[in-house]
Amino acid sequence: MTKRLLFLVIGFVIAIALHRGVLLSSTIYPSLSASLSVRQTHLHHDHGVHTSGFVAPLTWLSSPDIRVQTLTPGVATQVLAAARISNHKKLTLGILVPEHDATQLEEWASTIHYLSQAVDGYSFSLVGMTAQELHTAVAHNTVDFIVTEPGFYVSAESQYAVNCLATLHNLVGGKLYTVLGGVIFSQEDRHDIETLEDLIDKTFAGVDENSIDGWQMVWREFIDHGIDPYQQLRTLSFLHKELDVVTAVKSGRVDAGMIRADSMQRLLESGFIHPSDFKIINQNDRSNLSIPVSTRLYPEWPFSALSHIPSDLAQQVTVALLSMEPTSEAAQRLNIAGWSIPLNYQSVTDLFKQLRLAPYQSVETFNLRAVIWHYKRWIFTTLGLLFMGTTTIYIQRREITKRKRSELKLQQSQAELTQRKVELENTVAKLQNTQAQLIQTEKMSSLGQLMAGIAHEINNPVNFIHGNINYACRYIEDLLKLLDVYRASQSTAPAFIQDLEEEIDVSFVASDLPKLLQSMQVGSERIREIVQSLRVFSRSDEADLKTVDIHQGIDSTLLILGSRLKTKPDRPSIHLVRDYGDLPPIECYAGPLNQVFMNILSNAIDALDEMIEISTREHLNGFQSATNQNSASPTIWIKTDVTQKGWVQIRIKNNGPSISLDTQRQLFNPFFTTKPVGHGTGLGLSISYQIVAEKHGGYLRCLSEPGEGVEFIVEIPMQRKQPPVQSTVASAMYR
Repeated sequence: MTKRLLFLVIGFVIAIALHRGVLLSSTIYPSLSASLSVRQTHLHHDHGVHTSGFVAPLTWLSSPDIRVQTLTPGVATQVLAAARISNHKKLTLGILVPEHDATQLEEWASTIHYLSQAVDGYSFSLVGMTAQELHTAVAHNTVDFIVTEPGFYVSAESQYAVNCLATLHNLVGGKLYTVLGGVIFSQEDRHDIETLEDLIDKTFAGVDENSIDGWQMVWREFIDHGIDPYQQLRTLSFLHKELDVVTAVKSGRVDAGMIRADSMQRLLESGFIHPSDFKIINQNDRSNLSIPVSTRLYPEWPFSALSHIPSDLAQQVTVALLSMEPTSEAAQRLNIAGWSIPLNYQSVTDLFKQLRLAPYQSVETFNLRAVIWHYKRWIFTTLGLLFMGTTTIYIQRREITKRKRSELKLQQSQAELTQRKVELENTVAKLQNTQAQLIQTEKMSSLGQLMAGIAHEINNPVNFIHGNINYACRYIEDLLKLLDVYRASQSTAPAFIQDLEEEIDVSFVASDLPKLLQSMQVGSERIREIVQSLRVFSRSDEADLKTVDIHQGIDSTLLILGSRLKTKPDRPSIHLVRDYGDLPPIECYAGPLNQVFMNILSNAIDALDEMIEISTREHLNGFQSATNQNSASPTIWIKTDVTQKGWVQIRIKNNGPSISLDTQRQLFNPFFTTKPVGHGTGLGLSISYQIVAEKHGGYLRCLSEPGEGVEFIVEIPMQRKQPPVQSTVASAMYR
């Protein structure tokens, strides 16, 4: 509060000083004031060009000493330049261009031709110069007119009294602009950069450090936000070309950059960049432009005449510029709409003063020091009164501050309690999710134990039956041979034996009994295969890493799911295509890996069933969709191979409905499912991902394109070099 009141009083004193500024200047610095006044009078009296500055007393003009001071080299070069124009009628236009940029000079050639035709009796020539070269040319009057960026003009106007004749009328996207602004941009996906403050300790690229539209207007925005870009940015580089800045940001070489707003719009219209490539930082919503900008708006480039140009010639050039049509060759080559009346460049001057750029690097210090010295009595009196008032205010404010601190502590305590409540709620949610996944894991473990137990109990009697069938076949064959021998040795059997043979139909029994035994043998073999598949799938005796055949695990899973692959009343059979590569034995956790195959294949069968059901409904309703067209032959492809990096790859693909990109991003999240309520827990793929990624150090991916079905890719190393990272289910879910 004290500081605010102090600045208020100082501002009041400064206002009084400004009101008496002419007297103050003459009193404190009489010699400097006189020198500047006489110099400007000699420079502009003959040519009718008016500039702002000190007004010298007329009596000083008769002083020979003062006149000697004004006959500087600058005055001499002006006299010579005026004589050159009067004699040769040749005028030189200096253009501010980057080094070795011949393209801009070619674009300005039509303007030179236009001026030579429009200004009667004069011919124009064009010279492209850098900022340093143009500054030297203006100082020595070797050019007559200049086209520069606004900052250079303000500096030249202050130092050499150049006169703005017209302001560029820019043409962007079919709309006309006489002001310019800059855009600060970064990559669209950089979520860590949203405001100017986020650029602290980031890398930044501009175009030209000494140009208002190449850096200085953005510099001012940084300063207004309390950021010193030369101290708080990690790196600040200037690439000299706007395309280089855009490329650097797009490629990630720098975090952010700036260019002119109209240049960004032209790049968008040309297709060189896309609106989704970048985002605008610090967008100025109060701008009247139809294109996004991040800075204040400043007047466009000026067309200026040097001080030695006669007023009538300057007027002819101005009329020619203002008469330039948008359809003229000169305007079209520059992609502008022509030239407008000169704008007020005070905003550029304010920028130079705020940034302390030449020639205003010391103006504020000069004025403030002079004001303080001249009004020191007023200031000390005011400070005394201010001290008395602030003492009273301080006592009152201290009590208010105590109350506010108490309120702030109370608010902080409430915020901490709210934060703790949120943390507890998150912890409870995590525990609930962990509990659900542990239950699912326990169910799968119990299911594996149950399958292993059933396989063990069935295995013994099946082995007994399977082992004795071979003996029974041999015994029956021996008995049948004995019967044949007996019947052959007895030409005529007793009547009761013949009756019994007819009743039993011995011939049929003799031919059918071997077939019956063979069928029993095939059935027992089938039961043994099922028992073996159950044991392979459960792997209850292989909890640790074992070297196993991956194909055996896949085949056992398919055998268990065999009934779901067969033809059903409402759909045809699911065609299975195996394309097994030459895989060596793999070191893995066989039981959990079989669970992964079971989850993926079960989901594939569910997807194909859903596809057939949808296509059937659409067919009954008279619709024919892509789903219906693919439903004629539901197929699952299984392909195994060894990758170049020596890993095993298992690809399981089906031609069911495709999966959207948003769904793919959530497939492996716990409890996420696309199945109806009661048909899925959303834990199968989550657990499968944990088994592949954490237990085996591999990868589980999902690929799906519209109309191409869904493919899951499992990649695991053939041999684990290190033991897997042991983690809880919760850490797997929230890592």
